[in-house]
Amino acid sequence: TLSYGIAGIADTHTVGFTTTTTAISDSGIVWLVFPSGFDISGVTNAIYDDNDPSNDSSEPTVRLISADENSLLLYLSYGSQQAVPGSRITLKAWPIVNDTVAQNNTILVMTTRENSEIVNGPVESAPFQLRPGALHHLRVMPDSAVTVQAGSFLSIDASGRDAFNNPLSGLTFNFDISVDSCGRMIDSNFQGAKVGNC
Repeated sequence: TLSYGIAGIADTHTVGFTTTTTAISDSGIVWLVFPSGFDISGVTNAIYDDNDPSNDSSEPTVRLISADENSLLLYLSYGSQQAVPGSRITLKAWPIVNDTVAQNNTILVMTTRENSEIVNGPVESAPFQLRPGALHHLRVMPDSAVTVQAGSFLSIDASGRDAFNNPLSGLTFNFDISVDSCGRMIDSNFQGAKVGNC
């Protein structure tokens, strides 16, 4: 899950997974592999949690954070008591700069020993959605001068966009012309009437 889920902003990502028949190894590493559009280079904070009550007094912590291209590596503490197999592990990391494209994404999750030997996974996460940001500009098509013959129609298309040009839904547009001598607007269609500039 994400705290904001908006394209192109710094966000907090929370990842949960259940270990298999094998617990995370002592001083193990949790790998979170992000799509290429995410910027994980500035992650400075990560928190570990699990639902195993037997290790509450010596639960692992994240001792080191490392970014390797698209992979965020969270190194767990030495000498802690790992959660028993089948436990639910939750990791929260921030700040992660979301991709600028508003779309569904997934990440890959796995755990390894310090020597990178895989212990759990890799598995793909459930999809999470990035939404567009606030309205930044409008795009109107066609976006250049067009000649329309009298009696012909030209469809006008307008859409609201965020700062990264992602389209926004739920906007309503009303069309009009500044000079009414050359045609008329019918909904989002311009009908040419005679020579003139609109």
